[in-house]
Amino acid sequence: SLHFLVSTLLFVISELGVEGVGEAVLSGARKSKCLVPDGVDHTTREALLQQCISKNYGEGNEMRCYQGLGCFSVDYPWTSITRPFPAPHPPEEVDVHLYCYTRKSPIRYNVTLWPYIALEGCPFQADPTTVFIAHGFATNGNGSWLSEMKDNYLSAMDANIFLVDWGQAAQNLNYLQVASNTRIVGAELARFLKYLQQQHSLKVDNLHLIGHSLGAHISAYAAKAVPGISRLTAMDPAQPGFEGQAKE
Repeated sequence: SLHFLVSTLLFVISELGVEGVGEAVLSGARKSKCLVPDGVDHTTREALLQQCISKNYGEGNEMRCYQGLGCFSVDYPWTSITRPFPAPHPPEEVDVHLYCYTRKSPIRYNVTLWPYIALEGCPFQADPTTVFIAHGFATNGNGSWLSEMKDNYLSAMDANIFLVDWGQAAQNLNYLQVASNTRIVGAELARFLKYLQQQHSLKVDNLHLIGHSLGAHISAYAAKAVPGISRLTAMDPAQPGFEGQAKE
C-alpha cells in the first residue's frame, strides 16, 4: 500500500539519510503497483490486488526449506498487499555470526552457525544468565553500542554474552529484503538456543534476548520458536512491514 511504501522510505531515510535511499528500495516499491479494472467492488479489488502482489513477489521466490531451520513461505501473511516482502535470502548469504564473551574470558570468540554449529573456544557455562544482543537495519555486530551494552552487562553480573552479527544481510539498501531476512536470522538463533539446551544444559528461564530495530523482530522470532524464554527487550522495533500485521 502507499502508506506502507511511504513508511518504508521514511524509515530508510531516517537510518541512512536521503543519499542512502538506493535504487533497490525504489525498485521494490515499484513492484507493488498492480492494475485493477475500474468499477469493481471493494472486496473484488482487494482480492485482485492480493493476487497480483503474491504473483509479483512469488515468482522465483517459492517456498524454500533448509535443514534445521524449517521452511519459509512467501504466501500470506509473509507477503501481502501491505507487506510486499520477497523471499528471505538463504542462510549462506545471510551469513550470521555470534561473538561470545564472558566475565572470566572477555576475549571475543567467534561462533559459527551455518551449516554446522561450532562453539569451540567459547567458555559458555549454563549457570550464569545468557544474553543475546541483535543489531538492526543497515549496521553490523561491531557497533559501539553493542560493545558498551556487553561491557555494562558484564560489569554488573557474571553472564554469557552473545552479540548477533547479521551485517552481511542487514546492510542491503533494500529494506524489504532485509526485513524478510530477519526470518532466517531468527530461525538460526532459535536453532542455536535449542542446541545449547540439548548439548550444554542452557536454562531458557535464565535467558535474555535483546534486539534493536529489526533485531527486535529477530529476537521475537527466536522467542516464539523456543518457549519459556524469561525476558525479551525490544528497543525501538522497526515498524514498516510489522506494525498492524498478523502476529506471525
